[in-house]
Amino acid sequence: MTSDAQIHNNYSELKRVPKLNQKDCATKWNAFLLTLSFILGAETFISACLLHGLFQDISKAQEEVKYGEYPVECLYKFLDSNTQTHHQIDLQTCDLLIQELGNGAHRRLQWDIKNTIFESLAECNISQEYLPAIHVGAETELRQFNHLPSDGANKMTSAHRLQWNNIDGQVTEDGLMRLTPDGETVVPQDGLYFVYSQVYFQLTPSRPPGRNFSFFQTIYKRTTTHSQPIPLAKARERLCLNPTFNTQLFSSHQGALFHLHKGDKLSLSVWDMSAVRLLQDSTYFGAFMVK
Repeated sequence: MTSDAQIHNNYSELKRVPKLNQKDCATKWNAFLLTLSFILGAETFISACLLHGLFQDISKAQEEVKYGEYPVECLYKFLDSNTQTHHQIDLQTCDLLIQELGNGAHRRLQWDIKNTIFESLAECNISQEYLPAIHVGAETELRQFNHLPSDGANKMTSAHRLQWNNIDGQVTEDGLMRLTPDGETVVPQDGLYFVYSQVYFQLTPSRPPGRNFSFFQTIYKRTTTHSQPIPLAKARERLCLNPTFNTQLFSSHQGALFHLHKGDKLSLSVWDMSAVRLLQDSTYFGAFMVK
C-alpha cells in the first residue's frame, strides 16, 4: 500500500560569510606584529635592567671583598711589600694585621708546645710541686676573633667568650693548669678552687645619654660529660651615662669557691663586647686550687 502524500524537505538557506579583502587582512596582521613586537621589546628592556642591576651588585661585592671591610689588600702587602695599592686603606690597621700575621704562627707554636707538654704530664699523673693556679690578662682586640656577631645577632644581647694571653704579660700557669686556644682554662685535678674575674667597661658619648645600660660577665664551666656551658657565677653592672663626661670607666669583678673535677673547662663571657677595655691589668681571669 502506497501513500500519495508528497514528501516535502525543509531547507534553510545558509548565510554567506563576507570575504575579507586583502587590505583588511594586512591591517590585522600588522597590528598583531606590532603588539607582539611591543611585548618582546618590553621583556627585553626589563631583562636588560635586571642584568645590569645584577652585574652592578656583583661588581660592588667584589670591590667590598677586595678593598672593603676585610683588608684583603693587606694580605697582598704582607706577601709582597712592593705591591701597589689601588685604593686608600687604613695603614695603621693594615700594619697591625701584618704584625699579627707575623707573630701569630710563632705564638700558636709556643701555645701548642706548652699544651702538649701539660697534657702529656697530666696523662702520666705527673704534677708540679705547686698547686694548680692560673692568671691571664685579656688579649688584644684583633685576637678577640670570636666576638664577631653572626647574621642577625645583636652585639648588645649576645654573649662573647673572652680570649686570654698566656704567652707574655701578666701570666701565671702553675700545677699543669693550662689555657686552650678557645679561651678555656682546663682543670688538671679534682679539688676546691677559687675562681675570679674582673672586666673593665667604658661608656662613651656615642651612646644615648640618660639611658641605663646593663653589662654582664658570666663564668661558665664545661665538663667531660656535658659539652654545653654551665653558668657558675654572674656579675651585673647597671649604669646611666652622664653627658658631662666624655668617657666613664667602671669595673665589674666577682669570685667564689667551686668544687671542680679533672677535665673541667672554665671560661668567661661578656655582653656588649664593644664596651670592654682589653688591657691585661684591667680585664683578667684566674683560678687557683685551695685544697
